[in-house]
Amino acid sequence: MTGRTRSKEFLISSIVSIAALVVAATAAALFLLLRRRDAHRAHASGAIARGDLLDNIPALVWTMKPDGTAEFFNAAWTAFTGRSTAELLRAGVTEVIHPDDRAAFFATWGDALRGGGPREVEIRLRGSNAREYRWHLARAYPSGESGGIDRWVGTATDIHDRHIAFERTQQVAERLQEALAPGTLPSTQNVILDATFVPASELANVGGDWYDALPLDDRTIFFALGDVAGHGLDAAVTMSRVRQLIVGAAMAQRDPATVLKLVNRALALQETTIVTAVVGFIDIYAFTLRYATAGHPAPILVQPNGPASSLQHFGTPLNLEPELETRTFEERLRPGSLLVLYTDGLTEATRDIFNGERRLLLAARVANDAMVESPSEAIRRQMFGNERGHDDVAILTVKCGGTPVLQAVDSEDTAIATSALRSRVPKTLEPDGIAGRYGHHLGGEPTVGKPTVRRRA
Repeated sequence: MTGRTRSKEFLISSIVSIAALVVAATAAALFLLLRRRDAHRAHASGAIARGDLLDNIPALVWTMKPDGTAEFFNAAWTAFTGRSTAELLRAGVTEVIHPDDRAAFFATWGDALRGGGPREVEIRLRGSNAREYRWHLARAYPSGESGGIDRWVGTATDIHDRHIAFERTQQVAERLQEALAPGTLPSTQNVILDATFVPASELANVGGDWYDALPLDDRTIFFALGDVAGHGLDAAVTMSRVRQLIVGAAMAQRDPATVLKLVNRALALQETTIVTAVVGFIDIYAFTLRYATAGHPAPILVQPNGPASSLQHFGTPLNLEPELETRTFEERLRPGSLLVLYTDGLTEATRDIFNGERRLLLAARVANDAMVESPSEAIRRQMFGNERGHDDVAILTVKCGGTPVLQAVDSEDTAIATSALRSRVPKTLEPDGIAGRYGHHLGGEPTVGKPTVRRRA
């Protein structure tokens, strides 16, 4: 999807949100003006004038006393629900709200009463057709002078069509995300990779987090993990494109920083989205790690029976500038150590990044000391428990054993791994692609050896 299309969708969504805000603000302003008029008119005539004006607002409007007791519903409520004003005043709106949305509505309304400020929540309201619910954006505004609250003004603007379209798009994004998740991870006898992906708790935040790991030859494992800015289908599609570019570059170049620079140039030709990533190569014979980052959180290394610490890192995000600034770092991996790579949703779930990073270091050390079967899942449980974060989270771990000895595999596994690897090379990274445009020599074909492929359910 083009940047122009994304801008158009964002503009439409913004216009709808602004329209809802204008309606609510207009209702509140009209009520305040009429309240002042009431000071100069008889109460009855003021109430009639107030009702006449609020009835003409194209949204569901109601007013409440300072304690939250409803005192007025405009004509739009009657038209939508099929209930008279007297019925609404007597029974309230509880029965009109979808059962699954009542808790959120009353929690938001209670928070408004306690805090004294405006609040909003998306809820489904039942229309005159008893089986039909439509999504509305409900807002509550305090009305009063000198810091006091004389009344509350509530509005509910129909956002059903936009909400349904957005929800469908997010569901497609989530399914695409699941379909693109790697089904296998390379593994040797003493270098074991493990990964966990946790989608966002809300569809609106489903985005472009990913991880990848591939055997490049009989002694080298390549890994990548990253995060595409934004959420939704666009982010998921961009994520797929970036993954292909990274894998292709890794087959042509064995320097992590060069891989990221090639990808940055390719993205500049077809994308406007910002991406963060970390890539690296592990030599399973020498137990060495070579890696580079592009605006991404630093890898964490847990020493055997020792502390966990963040490794060095440097690099600007992908697609931020025409030329990427990054560098390659090298680290020796010791038997018994654990390497942890992750996306920022893991540490930013509570909006306290420093505390999140501190907790992650502790969780990584605990996972390594406990020698659990799935370190990535153990870290996820320590960070979130049984909950899911507000954002996507990808965790990739590399556990180093005692000696770097490869397990034998049959020719069928080798053929599968080789075929899968070659099929993922994007055309933009072939010799007539980036090399032709930018004059970089990409080198010949790498030799694919006999890695052990651990199949994941």
